[in-house]
Amino acid sequence: MERGGGAGEVANGAASGERGVGARRVALGLTAAVLVPALVVVVTRAGRDWLPVQDFAGIDLRVRDVWSSDIPLVGPYSRFGWNHPGPWIYWATAPLSLIAGRPAWATVVGFAMIQAVAIVVLARTCWRRGGLPLTAFGLSIIGLFYATTGPEIVLDPWNPNVAVPLFVLFVFQLWFLSCGDLQVLPGAVIVGTLVVQAHVGYLPVVVAGALVAAGFVGLDARAGALVTGGWRRRVGVALAWLLVLWLPPLIEEARRWPRGSLALTVRFFVKGSPGEAAAGPVTALRIVGASFAVPPPWAGGHVPVDPITDAITPVTLWWWLVPLAAAGLAVVAVCRTRHRADLRMVVLTGALLVVGVVAVAGARGELRPYMFFWMVPVTLLFLGSCAQAVSRAAGLLDRRAGRALLVGLLAVGAVLPSLGLSRAVLTKAGDTDPRSSDAAALLERLSAPTHPTIVRFAGSTIQGLEGAVIDDLDRGGAPVRVDVGGGFQWGYGRELTVADASEVWYVVEQGPYASLLRDRPAARTVAATTPLPAEDEQELVGLERQLAASLVAAGRPELVSSLSSELFAYASADVPGIDPRSAARISQLNERVRESGRCRCAVIAFPPAAAPPPGDESLELPELWHR
Repeated sequence: MERGGGAGEVANGAASGERGVGARRVALGLTAAVLVPALVVVVTRAGRDWLPVQDFAGIDLRVRDVWSSDIPLVGPYSRFGWNHPGPWIYWATAPLSLIAGRPAWATVVGFAMIQAVAIVVLARTCWRRGGLPLTAFGLSIIGLFYATTGPEIVLDPWNPNVAVPLFVLFVFQLWFLSCGDLQVLPGAVIVGTLVVQAHVGYLPVVVAGALVAAGFVGLDARAGALVTGGWRRRVGVALAWLLVLWLPPLIEEARRWPRGSLALTVRFFVKGSPGEAAAGPVTALRIVGASFAVPPPWAGGHVPVDPITDAITPVTLWWWLVPLAAAGLAVVAVCRTRHRADLRMVVLTGALLVVGVVAVAGARGELRPYMFFWMVPVTLLFLGSCAQAVSRAAGLLDRRAGRALLVGLLAVGAVLPSLGLSRAVLTKAGDTDPRSSDAAALLERLSAPTHPTIVRFAGSTIQGLEGAVIDDLDRGGAPVRVDVGGGFQWGYGRELTVADASEVWYVVEQGPYASLLRDRPAARTVAATTPLPAEDEQELVGLERQLAASLVAAGRPELVSSLSSELFAYASADVPGIDPRSAARISQLNERVRESGRCRCAVIAFPPAAAPPPGDESLELPELWHR
């Protein structure tokens, strides 16, 4: 028969009296230390000018839209063509944005404050159910996760960042629920929903964890070991919150059926991206195994990524001996102690680990770290639960000195990475993102349109200047619009047909595309930047047009994008008709552009009738143009 660790005693701290004044002060100190990175963001970014680019521009725009007639009812957009399910991130940030006058910095500060609130709730929840040891355990998961990231985790207002502390809180809530604490049911439903709505990639692990917890509750109910007083009220509150939180995306789905975001998301995960194979179980094991490599990413190691694609690089399967050994020791320990809370935490986190592998196995395309931010917390929670079971079996948790040692180790894991991250945030607080600098330079040369204008991009969007232009001009009240089909990213109220537009603007981050666009009839340069002297810029434009034509004639249009690279001479060495001297010269000029750290960017305008639409065969390079 299982013993110990019921609803009233999840960890030893509850029964050990480790909730006294001294323990409370230590817990508050640990919480404050883990909060420092987010608080540094609030102090250093509040009131400071910031020009968002890329995804951040779209998020900042939609935060402002909360106070418009085009209220967002779904979450941030995905590069795969749909939105994450819920708008709560926008809604939670919007009040601060409104009070501050809707500046971009309010979005940064608002997202940092969301993370701070999640950490405080995590600490409070763990304290109430396990005292200092459990509080240190929970906060150490956040701190050790911080050890795997850079300052961007709290500086960038991005939905994958916000989801992490909420997910850690959710797992602890599931653990308490598994041990019979029905009081946490409404909170678990709320937090689990917020996690999935912030980033739908968490759905498999959230659902799996909820099913495991529900299974344990069902077992206790059948055995008569569950205290069910007030359970109907708690279930009712949980269902009410579930309805409230899912009502906005359901309304949006009904409005746009069958092209609603939820339908598109389901279709994407069921069918996948065309032409992209699933990662498969072996690759998934090798990717998740990176979290167990020695040294692990949370203790001085790193998650290996490809320097070019930023995709996660698989590691050897041998690292799976680490979790297998931990699981074996935990099983032996639980069989000896029969401690219910330890058993259920090991089972819960083990299930999350297994389902995580399955989720990665089904993923398609380039698997980037942000898609699986849950990976490190799940790893830490699993290893931590195994360590807890083994420590109890060894008697460490029965002795005050043993508990003090474990709390000290957990405190180090919580505090040191958090302070290191805080230092990194402070160091970067005075830096200006080069992408924002390029966007600012372009916007300085740009006159805002006075009539409805569609903004598109051509070529690469890696710097996110298109987003910066749309967000900044919209903030100033300019009638900026996007093509029909772009509403999922920028708001459906901004969609406009070309026939109803005054002009169509192309935002270009790569010089070759700007050179080719400006060479078309009716093109008008609205703004342009270059780090080169005028004579060299003119020479480079001529070379780009000449060599682009040669590449098309040789049947190698895919190399046009490399015209902006200092390696163009190497990339085009085997292409017939390419003048080696011209190729060498363009590589030389591109090297000077790269060394400057600035871009050759431009905004090119066309009358609607003359605008080259995506897929227009007259472009000669239709596959390189995108909406």
